[in-house]
This record gives sequence, structure tokens and C-alpha cells, in this order.
Amino acid sequence: MQEYAKLTNARLVFAHYWAGINWWTLVDPSCLTENGKNFELTLNDAACANEFATLGDLLLMTSSVITVMMLAAGIKDGPEIDPEFTANLPDLGLVLSTVHFACDGAPVTSRNEAQLVQAVALRGGGAMSDPGLIADETGKPVGLVMTVQSPAGTESPNLGSRLSSIYSARYLAATTDPIGGSVKQMRYRPDLTLTRLAETAHAYGPGRAMPVQVFTQVPAKPPIAS
Repeated sequence: MQEYAKLTNARLVFAHYWAGINWWTLVDPSCLTENGKNFELTLNDAACANEFATLGDLLLMTSSVITVMMLAAGIKDGPEIDPEFTANLPDLGLVLSTVHFACDGAPVTSRNEAQLVQAVALRGGGAMSDPGLIADETGKPVGLVMTVQSPAGTESPNLGSRLSSIYSARYLAATTDPIGGSVKQMRYRPDLTLTRLAETAHAYGPGRAMPVQVFTQVPAKPPIAS
């Protein structure tokens, strides 16, 4: 592979998808360790040398606790609910229609910010609470509410979500069965809203509900020239 890269006047790098943690890394061959006829790459080495940012990957960091409120049709106007929110919910005998978000109690009113918050809540690797029932004055169920936050809770409240991980989680949700793992479809038309996540995160300012910091990873060690 190195010889072919030299012939084409290109640099050889290896992209690897760590399925267990939904994480992409891009590393120089110098990170691989020779083991007999094979080469090995540890997660720790890949994490330290990751150059995936050169392909546009960013890390979005927020300490917000995201509240997700899903309501039945006719209760409150709002964005149409993503089917992923309702995939594994208990059957309450009602059809959930709209979804509404709040961050640390502040309602999300911007459409663009709502797309960012939804992506982080659904595919950002946070811990989702069990759903709580919302009932009207007569006790009739009209919706569900849950929260999403850092898996470490208050001990380490920052929730980090990589764009590449969000994209991959969306792709897997669209093409595979989340329970059985079987393939539902071979192709997937990209969700165009995802391409605006970084721009929306960078534009945080007055009137926004979810504070977001945007980071670009730099390899801990520069790649060895081949």
C-alpha cells in the first residue's frame, strides 16, 4: 500500500470505524504495530493520532440537560416528531405527533437550533431517561417527556458529540433494524439538515437555548513522514 501511494504521489492513511463506540479515526500507517503478518491498531493510539478533522469532523460540546417533550396531534403546534424518538416507547394508545425541546429549562424556539438539539439528543451519545407521562386536566395521556444529558451526569456534565458519529448514527438508523440488526435498505439519501449542524453550533449567541463549544482535534503527535 505504501508503494502504491508513492507511485500515485499520495499519502497513505487508514480510516477505521469503531462500531462499539460509533467513532471514526483517520491515522498514519506509523500508528500501526506490526504483529507477525498482521498490523494492529489500538483505540488509544488511534484516538491520540486521529486526523479525521482534516475531513471536516468537529466535536460539539455542551453541558445542557436536554428536555424532549412529545405531544399528541392537536395539543400544540410544532415540528413533526422523528420516528426514532418513538421507536421503543410504550404503547399509550395515542399517536405522538410533535416534538419540542428545552435546554436547562429554556425552550428552543429557533428551527435551526431545534435541528441541532435533536441531532445531539438522538445521536450524540447522551444518556436518555425513561419517558414520563404527560396528562391533561382529566388525566388523559397527551404526551411523553424525557431528558438527555451526559452519561456521567453531574460528575462530568459535558456531553461531546462528533459530527462523524452523528452522521453515522443517522445512517445506521436509516438502513438497519436497531433491534435485530438486519439491513432495511441498501441506500440512504443523506439528511440535508445534518450539514448545517456545525454552522448552527458556531452561531451560538443571544436568544439561543443550548450553549455549544466547537472543537477541532489535533493529533497528539505529528505523523511520521513516509
